[in-house]
Amino acid sequence: MSIFQNLLMAAAEAEAAATGYEIDYAISMDDSDNDYVTWTPSSAGNQQKWTLSLWLKRKETDTEKAFFGGGDSGSSYYFFGFSSDNKLFMDLQTANTYLKTSSAVGSTSTWKHIVMATDSTQGTEENRMKWYIDGTQNTSWETEYPPSQNEQVTWVNTTSAQKYSDLTWSSGANFYMADINFVDGAQLAPTAFGETSGDDWIPIDPSPTYGTNGYRLEFKQTGTSQDANGIGADTSGNDNHFATVNLTSSNRTTDTPSPSSI
Repeated sequence: MSIFQNLLMAAAEAEAAATGYEIDYAISMDDSDNDYVTWTPSSAGNQQKWTLSLWLKRKETDTEKAFFGGGDSGSSYYFFGFSSDNKLFMDLQTANTYLKTSSAVGSTSTWKHIVMATDSTQGTEENRMKWYIDGTQNTSWETEYPPSQNEQVTWVNTTSAQKYSDLTWSSGANFYMADINFVDGAQLAPTAFGETSGDDWIPIDPSPTYGTNGYRLEFKQTGTSQDANGIGADTSGNDNHFATVNLTSSNRTTDTPSPSSI
């Protein structure tokens, strides 16, 4: 085979890799509408080992907003989101767990892939809660208080409401979100959900073992009921469907983090 043919084949393979998996829909949420999706598990899952993966694009910066959270105002809540200085942070208020990146994350023009992977049984403190942004592990923290060893991490994967993206005392959040995956019982690497193509981090079609309370939200449907036909339908096979609040089919968008739009 000639050098020219080899180059053509390499180019074709690169193009195929760049095409990749296409995410069809995202959900658009606006704080003025106080819209979100929510599901309350009937029993707690594995609170020591779990992974949250989602694709997110911000609609505003320089303001504190949650993309995952709930509880009551004041002393009892959980908050995954962005600080007013645009850093990614997590606050489990009734526990000692608090993490905040040292660098700002995301803008209103770019999709970001965020993975938060927990295994509190790890003996090494920094391995108990790993955060990845576009496939790269965050290792620089402004504040770092991970779970203690073997801690049953409060709020997440419990019988408390699991909400995207609202806190009960706030007005919601301004985000686009796509392909939300929650895995109950495993701390996974970002390669379970994405891959590198050239200089880009792009989505793949994930197929983890989701566990009892695991779910996948792809926002493929248009209904408002809490079932397989609803916007909050769980497509993992677990039927852990989310209820919608103030969301309709008009909140679905084809502005997604698919390779063709990156």
